[in-house]
Amino acid sequence: MWRKQDLLRSFFHNHWKVVAVTFLASLLAGVATIAIPVAIGKYYDFLFGFHSQRARLLEYLPGNWNDMPTFLVLFFALVILKTLFSFAEKYGTGVLGEHLVYDLRNQLFWHQLKIPVSDYEERGAGRYLLRFSGDLKSIQNYLTRGILRFVSDGLLLLLAFGLLLALDLQLGLLTLAGLLLPIGAVWLLNRRLARATRRQRNRKSGLLDFTNMRLRAIHTIRFFNKEVPEQAKFEQRAEKVLSAGITYQRMVGLIQALVPGSLYLLLAGLFTFVYYRRPSGVDGGSILIFVILLMTLLPIFRRMLRVNVVWELGRISFEKLLNVLNRAEVELADLPRIRLEHGLIEVEELSFNYGKTQVFDRLNLHIPAKGVTVIQSPAGSGKTTLIKLLSGLYRPSAGSIRIDGQDISKVSGKSLRKNIALVSSELPLLGNNVFEAISYSRKADKRPPARLLLAHLQKHNPDLPPLKLDDPVGDLGSRLSKGQVKLLSYARAILTDKNILLLDEPFEGLDPSTIPFWIEQLHALARDKTVVVFSSKLVDQRLAGRRLDLKGQNGKGESSFVNLIAHK
Repeated sequence: MWRKQDLLRSFFHNHWKVVAVTFLASLLAGVATIAIPVAIGKYYDFLFGFHSQRARLLEYLPGNWNDMPTFLVLFFALVILKTLFSFAEKYGTGVLGEHLVYDLRNQLFWHQLKIPVSDYEERGAGRYLLRFSGDLKSIQNYLTRGILRFVSDGLLLLLAFGLLLALDLQLGLLTLAGLLLPIGAVWLLNRRLARATRRQRNRKSGLLDFTNMRLRAIHTIRFFNKEVPEQAKFEQRAEKVLSAGITYQRMVGLIQALVPGSLYLLLAGLFTFVYYRRPSGVDGGSILIFVILLMTLLPIFRRMLRVNVVWELGRISFEKLLNVLNRAEVELADLPRIRLEHGLIEVEELSFNYGKTQVFDRLNLHIPAKGVTVIQSPAGSGKTTLIKLLSGLYRPSAGSIRIDGQDISKVSGKSLRKNIALVSSELPLLGNNVFEAISYSRKADKRPPARLLLAHLQKHNPDLPPLKLDDPVGDLGSRLSKGQVKLLSYARAILTDKNILLLDEPFEGLDPSTIPFWIEQLHALARDKTVVVFSSKLVDQRLAGRRLDLKGQNGKGESSFVNLIAHK
């Protein structure tokens, strides 16, 4: 079970050297920041011939500060050191932020590959795209601006308030008391901001998902001239995002205006107090140090009072990220590997629900090993679902699927799919060229068998434009015809040389005159493999030597979905 603390603890452990250097640079930059106003007070004393006791704080620093030329040299050095330390702090913070995003991005993609396929089918892939953009950016800010900068600012404030109290206890306590008003007001506003932030992020995520699904269906929208109604639906969702965004901006704007306003009011109050009730023993140099230091701290106060916005966005993004990481735990569980000898498939009392829709109710099937089995039924009756159940992409609601006597829900899904090849339009081609698409490899020793197989298949499918191994295939095979995609899908499945071969609509997209060739190929493969053909059309008689009626019984004693099954 992943937790935010675990991710951050692991990150800090792996990058502790950079963290240590960053905090050291932050501390030194803070010391330099505090020393500069004190040095300015010393300069004030030099200029007007005063001898401020408070400015004697500089005597604790190395060097002689008692003559103007030396003071100026040391002051320039102090400014340069502050610049260098500030650069080291900001650079270290930025590097840590980039490393955090890099580590999480890699983990996120790996776990997204491992979460159940049904998540993408039910929710859409668009909901997961935001994890790589807005969410990772919010998590990066959570580290850099919410943790590292907050700790750095906290150290600086402790040093500054120590100096303020040393300069004048009364003024220092008055400053602390004056901060209670903006702190209390921002705390109350942040509670409402948290709700507004979540509402805005959820609606943005929903709009992204809607946009992703509609762009994937662009051909349908354009063909049926549905641009206007789809635009209306988009605008309805966009209006909700706008409303949530306006509420969020109102809260953020109020906080951003209240914080500096309150702090400047505090400064005005201190000016008034010093003018009318000037504390005894406070000289001009000390007051100048006090004012400059307080002005220096104003942006730090603002950052610290606004940091809850960063934390809240980070918490929301961490929740979404952890949902992905923990959702994948089932797939990543340490299960035993499946061991196949024959390829006998037995489906026993199988039930499966897709959402609220019941697809199978107590389905029973027996698929013999090493032969061709044809499962034929109308479109929409559950063939694709059964394929995903057989390959472990779906898990049954009840019942079991056994291969060579092993329950596939109790074995590693990865090892199961190492023994199953699939030819289906559900599996698009991946890779830049034909060779990568059919071999998932760039190794030179994989090219000869891929070339021979491709030449053999294309020789018997002369109607298709010929392809070479280095020909580009486009994004998910977009540059190829439907027949070419089918041929390469066959080539990919055959090259894997797996024990079980599943074929969804095996002849769709192919020239009818080439079907005898493909039937011959399937029978050749079936000599030592279990070949299962799923079709919504009446298959060629030559594919199966005999045809059997098989009733998959459900709870009411009716046929589940399998009308015909043939085995040879």
